[in-house]
Amino acid sequence: MKTFNSKQYFAMITLFIFGSFILSHGNRLAEQDTWIAILYGFLIACPYILIIAYVCTKNEGLDGYEIFERYCGKFIGKLFSFFFIITGIIMGIFVCRIFIEYVHLTNLRQTPELVIGLLIIIVCIYAANQNIQVISRIASFLFIIFIISFIFVWVFSFANVNLENMMPINHTTSKQMFKASMDTFLNPFSEAYILLIYGKNLKKGSSHYKTLIITFILITLFLSFNSLRNVLILGTPAYNDLYFPSYISNTILNTGAIFERIELLFCFFYIFCIFIKITLGIKSSIIGLKFHFKKANEKYLAFFIGIVVLIIASFGFKNIDHFFTISYGHFREYLNYILMVIVFIIFVLTFIKRKKYINIKNTD
Repeated sequence: MKTFNSKQYFAMITLFIFGSFILSHGNRLAEQDTWIAILYGFLIACPYILIIAYVCTKNEGLDGYEIFERYCGKFIGKLFSFFFIITGIIMGIFVCRIFIEYVHLTNLRQTPELVIGLLIIIVCIYAANQNIQVISRIASFLFIIFIISFIFVWVFSFANVNLENMMPINHTTSKQMFKASMDTFLNPFSEAYILLIYGKNLKKGSSHYKTLIITFILITLFLSFNSLRNVLILGTPAYNDLYFPSYISNTILNTGAIFERIELLFCFFYIFCIFIKITLGIKSSIIGLKFHFKKANEKYLAFFIGIVVLIIASFGFKNIDHFFTISYGHFREYLNYILMVIVFIIFVLTFIKRKKYINIKNTD
């Protein structure tokens, strides 16, 4: 079995989470306090992350699909697998559409959407055909670019910062802040469910608890700082209304003549994050289909899923408003709730069955 170490795991998860959220607008409930809502969202997500770490630890060497069948039987196990497989495809569709809209609006406005989507899907299909160790190494390399870009952005952002944009701090009601925190929990922290699929590849001896908690603390800080920077530069109205505020805030950075088109560097950085997210979504669906259809060819599966993602992402939405209404609406919210219920059921079954096993062992 191909494995990756905790550092590669950290890099892969970070880029995966950033794959769509980094381009999203602010939370309209929290407004200039979106960065605070992200911190609260992490606190809400902590039990969920610990549950996933527990399931991965107690089922070492098994991926999510194997765990479903082990604890739920073939019928219920296949039903749970179906939701995970479909979610991987839906994730690929949504993130591919984000890529299409992003490139279409910022650079290639006259280029057909299908052509733009094809550019990244070809690369993602190729990457999804590789083993997870290769993908984790790619993510580890791209993460270095991420850190450099993040530091670079903050250094050049100070000249454009307006502290009045974040005032008043924590002005929202408790009810509004709770709703905003739940929104940030659902997107992006609830996407941690995918770790059930890849957790078995973490190198033996590495702690799931330590790796996931440290990873999500750092992810939370990155997301919160990015949100705060956008508020300080753009102001609340623009941050809430613009589709790609992080990109817009980068275009107005005062970097001098040498780095006049520095936003292009960040275009590539965003594309790297999107690439990792689409690849892991497609790969998770391939793993599930391969588990249930042993004779299926992984290359054909990757090609088929990739084409489905491309076609729906290119033609399934009327415009950018229609896309954001669906992708951030009740459909995605309910889907995330279903996945969380599945994760919780697996956690309970793991806890009960392992407790029974320990009692039987002590009796003997």
